[in-house]
Amino acid sequence: MKVEWTILVIVWITAFSLFFFIPRKTFRLAQVAILFKQFLTWVIGLVVVELGWIEYPVREFASVNRSSFTFEYLAYPIIFLMHAIRRIKAYFSNCSTTAHTAL
Repeated sequence: MKVEWTILVIVWITAFSLFFFIPRKTFRLAQVAILFKQFLTWVIGLVVVELGWIEYPVREFASVNRSSFTFEYLAYPIIFLMHAIRRIKAYFSNCSTTAHTAL
């Protein structure tokens, strides 16, 4: 059981350290994106867990919920955020300067 909790701590440290790699120009957009993704993973994750399609062996709030707080609210939204920021950078690098300043 100790190995699972060690993995969770490593995921938390990694996720919070990735916040320092978000550029200042896209920080607001990143906040909106992560909140939106957290909402989606919360709703879909609860449905999936309640239908019995997935079961998490280690849960932070086992007495309250059967879903994994770390995966639903931190790990998956951070992975999405890093992908979204990369796509935004690529989009703005291909746009002209007038389109970039208009946004």
